[in-house]
Amino acid sequence: MSHAIAFLGLGLGLVLSGAATAKDYDIKLHRPVVIGMRYRINLNLTRQDTSLAKVDGDSQKPEEITSVISLIGTVEVLDVSAKGYPVSEEYSVAKCTQTVNKKTVDLVKPGTPLVVRLTPQGMDIDMDGEPLPPEIRTILGDLFVMTNGEITEDDVYGTSKTRSVGDTWALNAEGTDKFAKDSGFATEGLTGKSLLVGVQKVGGTDCLEISSTFNVPQVVPPENSVPPKFKVQKATFKSTNWGLYPVDNRSLPPQEKTVTDSELTVVGSNGSQKIVSTTLGKQTRVIIRAPLAQPTATARGTTKTTTK
Repeated sequence: MSHAIAFLGLGLGLVLSGAATAKDYDIKLHRPVVIGMRYRINLNLTRQDTSLAKVDGDSQKPEEITSVISLIGTVEVLDVSAKGYPVSEEYSVAKCTQTVNKKTVDLVKPGTPLVVRLTPQGMDIDMDGEPLPPEIRTILGDLFVMTNGEITEDDVYGTSKTRSVGDTWALNAEGTDKFAKDSGFATEGLTGKSLLVGVQKVGGTDCLEISSTFNVPQVVPPENSVPPKFKVQKATFKSTNWGLYPVDNRSLPPQEKTVTDSELTVVGSNGSQKIVSTTLGKQTRVIIRAPLAQPTATARGTTKTTTK
C-alpha cells in the first residue's frame, strides 16, 4: 500500500508540474494584409459533386464529377478592405491547370498575370489586361475567395482568453449569429468549436495548429436553386477549417485547409412521377504560402521592399 501511495504521489506531482509549465497562447486567427505584400502560393481546390435521384421510389444511377484546380505562382496585394482583407490581387502564374476525371488541361499559360478584384457585382478576373473567356472565368471563380465583410474569423472562431495545447472553445455567439444571417443560414441548431491542436515549427517559426468546425443543420437555399414544383426536404452545410498560425499574431498562415460539405434534397414531381433529388457537394481548398520580400511604408505612404 505504501508503494502504491508513493507512485500515486509521484504521478500527481508530474501532472501538477506539467499543468504549471503548460504554455498559454494568445489566439488571433485574422491576419490583416497590407498593400504591396507579396508571397509565393500553391493553391488547390478539389470539388466532388454527386447527384442522387429516386423516381417513383426507384434509385437512379448516381452521377459523380471530381475536378481539381491548381495554381502555383506569386501574389501581390493591390488593395485591401477596411478590415485588412485583400480585395484586389495580382497573380504571376507559374502553372494553372484543371483536372476533371483524371484529364488535365492548362487554364492559364505560365508567365501570364491574373488580376483578381472584388467588385460590387462580384468577382472580376482579368488575364494579361483582358477579360477572361467565360468558361475560364467560371472555373477560376471558385478558386479565389475574397470578402470585404465586417465579420472576421476571430468574431466567429476566436477567443479572448489565452489557450494552451488541447484547449477547446465554442463559437462566439454574437459573431456567429451575424455571420449566419448574412450568409442565409438559420441559427437554430447551429454548432461548432475550435481546438488548439498543438505547436509546429515551420521554417524556424513556431505556429499554432488550430482546427475549427461550423455545422449548419438548416440552410436556406437561394430561390433559383430549387426547381419549380419542388420543395426543400433537407439542406445542410458543414465547414472544417485548419491552419498553422505564426505565434507573432501578424504573419499569414504558411498552410491552411478548408473542407466544406453540403447536402440539398428536394422533393417534387415531373408530371405523374414523384422525384426525390439529392445533391452532395464537397470542396477541399488548400493554401501553401512562402514569404517573399515585403514592403515597408515610407513617409508619403508609398512602399519599398525589404527582405526579412
